[in-house]
Amino acid sequence: AYHSQQGLRTALRTSALAFPPPEHVQQRIRSAVRRASRTDTRARVWAWPWLRVGAALAAGVLLMWGVESLRPGPAPEDLLTQEVIAGHTRSLMATHLTDVTSSDQHTVKPWFEGKLPFAPPVQDMAAQGFPLVGGDFYINLGSQIFIAAILAASLNLLVGYGGLVSLGHAAWIGLAAYTSAWLYLRLGFAHWITAPLALVVTTLIAGLFGWIALRATGLGFLMITLALSQVLWGTAYRWAAVTGGDNGLSGLMRPAPFGISIDAPAAFYYFSLTVAILAIWMMARFVNSPFGAALRGSRDESRRMNALGHNVWLVRWLSFVYSGFWGAVAGLLFVYYHKYIHPTALSLTSSAEVLLGVIAGGAGTVAGPIVGAAIVLLLKNYVSAYLERWNMLLGAVFVLIVIFMPDGVVPGFRRWWLRWRKQ
Repeated sequence: AYHSQQGLRTALRTSALAFPPPEHVQQRIRSAVRRASRTDTRARVWAWPWLRVGAALAAGVLLMWGVESLRPGPAPEDLLTQEVIAGHTRSLMATHLTDVTSSDQHTVKPWFEGKLPFAPPVQDMAAQGFPLVGGDFYINLGSQIFIAAILAASLNLLVGYGGLVSLGHAAWIGLAAYTSAWLYLRLGFAHWITAPLALVVTTLIAGLFGWIALRATGLGFLMITLALSQVLWGTAYRWAAVTGGDNGLSGLMRPAPFGISIDAPAAFYYFSLTVAILAIWMMARFVNSPFGAALRGSRDESRRMNALGHNVWLVRWLSFVYSGFWGAVAGLLFVYYHKYIHPTALSLTSSAEVLLGVIAGGAGTVAGPIVGAAIVLLLKNYVSAYLERWNMLLGAVFVLIVIFMPDGVVPGFRRWWLRWRKQ
């Protein structure tokens, strides 16, 4: 459009110089040139990526303000009750803080104190550096983002690279968590036994479900995965003797890998970060391998891949099993973080949130599911503290992403960055 408008102006000016038209025709030519200039200016300004981002953020703020203005305020008696509760809470917190500061036995020490071969000032900086950013809340939020990133990246193997949209991926996180918790609480097995058994059981069931679901493709595959995950969800609710039913399984303790306790928020943060880096690296190697090329080929040209001698069904089934394995890893981290597992972990809502993160971040990219999982977790755990109807904001953000970045956040910013560099 820009070059066509430039050519229009050049042609009009050249023709006006060579063959001077009447005055009324010249006025119409000048008006057309002015309209083309205004259109060109608006197009160039709107093409600036940061203006679009600012418009999207402004729309989100306006939506939040509108939703909050529509929410009715509390009744006077509710305000009085809240003030009384707040007064009791402040008094209890003051008493607790006084007890903690007056006694040395309540002092919380870093998990790696005395284990690192650094000077004490360096240990203090390593222990207090990250909590200074925001405290335990943000550390725990970061741990949850790492867990969600592993789960979203495992689903991306199917959605982004295999072209297989699944609505039952939360089954792996719930199945691994329930298996590990049941073996630990009911049979008394140690974590170094429960974790491998949970991975093996979940991977075997993923192989069985993949053998069933891959009999269909497209919408049929999506509905079969949804149905199979709902079978596990209903079993978790009804088989109360094993799963605890609606009460779930609680009382789980976190493991101590190599004798290092990960009970502290910072310790579990670094533990989940290490596992997330390893998982993302392994999945990146998988999609960049010759097998990953065969998976992408089965997504784009399945018939041609069959004609070339590739077993497309086997490629998809192995990818399904591999995706279920990393979903089981996310499930172990999930149950270690919460020390509790409930049937809602296998629900359709959990699967939809993972799929939403993959699509919003950018399916078919390595960084896209990580960014998408972070967006969903931030809206779910941070914005929900200030906005009761955070689901509406999540829907609005997803609509804005689809409008301005149809391929996802990561491919969209990459495209805008390349366009800005060319300009």
